Amino acid sequence: MRTLITLSIGLAVVVGAARAEQSVAVGPYEIHYSAVGTEMLDRQVARSYGITRSRSRAMLSITVLENGRAIAASIDASAVNREGQQRSLRMRVVEEQDTVYHLGFVNVSNAEILDFDVKVTPAGADTPIIIRFAQTFFVD
Repeated sequence: MRTLITLSIGLAVVVGAARAEQSVAVGPYEIHYSAVGTEMLDRQVARSYGITRSRSRAMLSITVLENGRAIAASIDASAVNREGQQRSLRMRVVEEQDTVYHLGFVNVSNAEILDFDVKVTPAGADTPIIIRFAQTFFVD
């Protein structure tokens, strides 16, 4: 049990620190999002979630809250670099106690800028919420 708590805190701290203020509020929903290099994850945390740590691999994390409570959502995410190369991200769900993380992964190059296009449809909602943001990744 102690290990689970440590792992939960580890993922929450990395994801939370990286997303610093990146959120969108629409009606009763608040969507937190971030994109970080997986090398930032603690080795034990990454191993426990089956995440490959690498300087050239980025993780997109989405958390959806409804009236302050974490909920599941359908997430469709893609990223395109400045050369126009588009990549679809296959999202997976990680549930912990009172939190639901939606995680997707993409390979990145040094100084690469990715424009993310994320369509979030909260469980029980009919209309998706669109989030667009850019992130620069440094791997060297």
